[in-house]
Amino acid sequence: MQTWIIAAGEGPIRTLVALARPMGGAVTILAVGPADVRDAAAAAGADRVLHVPTGSDANAAAAAGAYQAPTEANAEANAGPAAEAYTAGVAAAAREARPGVVLCPDSPAERVLAAAVAAAIGAAWVPGIRSLRAAGTGVAISRVAVEGRVIEDLTATGPVVGIFDGPDDAGTAGSGTAVGSAGTAGSGTAGSGTAVGASAAEQTEASADGSSGGDASGEAAPVTVLDLVPDAGLRRVGPAPAAGGDADDARALATAPRVVGIGRGVRSSDEFALVERLAAAIGADRACTLPVAEDLGRLSLDRVVGRTGRVIKPQLYLAVGISGQPQHVDGIRDARIVAAIDADPDAPIFRRAQYGIIGDVADVVPALLAELETR
Repeated sequence: MQTWIIAAGEGPIRTLVALARPMGGAVTILAVGPADVRDAAAAAGADRVLHVPTGSDANAAAAAGAYQAPTEANAEANAGPAAEAYTAGVAAAAREARPGVVLCPDSPAERVLAAAVAAAIGAAWVPGIRSLRAAGTGVAISRVAVEGRVIEDLTATGPVVGIFDGPDDAGTAGSGTAVGSAGTAGSGTAGSGTAVGASAAEQTEASADGSSGGDASGEAAPVTVLDLVPDAGLRRVGPAPAAGGDADDARALATAPRVVGIGRGVRSSDEFALVERLAAAIGADRACTLPVAEDLGRLSLDRVVGRTGRVIKPQLYLAVGISGQPQHVDGIRDARIVAAIDADPDAPIFRRAQYGIIGDVADVVPALLAELETR
């Protein structure tokens, strides 16, 4: 049974290859993007890469390796089809190849492409996937559920599209073990599988070292260009600041030495103002959980930390009113020191924090401010 991996960015491609190996068949990466996506896919340990170039004059740019990620300076030169514009062509290719398993990271472009593939091949849609292996003529799957509190075991007798939102354990590539927090899957090696057929419109693109296959040892996988026709109605026209008014400042989160994270435990506008004063008092930048940005609108989406936002590595991360669900904690895994303030003594954030204060935000933050502002 062959497995496809959909990649529209550099993302956790090696981790997905490791996740696919216990299926025992050929692993093909469908790379929809510029040359850097193609190159990352070729080096990820798969058996084959199908490349759908994007950007202005997509095929020529990819062949020459001349594509540059869009910025305000080069947006006009690189304006062209977005990855999602190739949805129909990708679905048609999947309908022809009939992969038994399709995997992708939990990212917007990949989810759009994966949904089209699922519809084209009649696949079950499985979010939160952590491990899978061949089980007779079907697939045995482990996935996370209930906000990461439960591991579910599933079996599927037909095609499966799995969405991976776990940590990028790239070091496990090729190990044949489960990825993330689920139990280990059965070991497996790449078999011959069923090769993905190349249509007459495809152009073969040699790998850098001329090898005929890729694996986890570092050999580049052979790359085949898929000459797909994009939807002309969907084009990239360049980047623009995100809504919320502080998108430019939010980019500094990546290098901020101190960050205060704000969660739903900060309930009122008055409490939010207190936490912002606390951030200013310790010279910290501000971040938040997804609900604070998406549901409450208190900060821009550019300030979301976690699987659906940024991964940051400050010297100090102070979580205020954040329970500490896995999707958020993954975004602070590289923080040197984590401190937390929360009213729930059983909040998962205290398992990650080196320092913690159990108490209500309305009581704890004013006490901290009073101490800081007297120094």
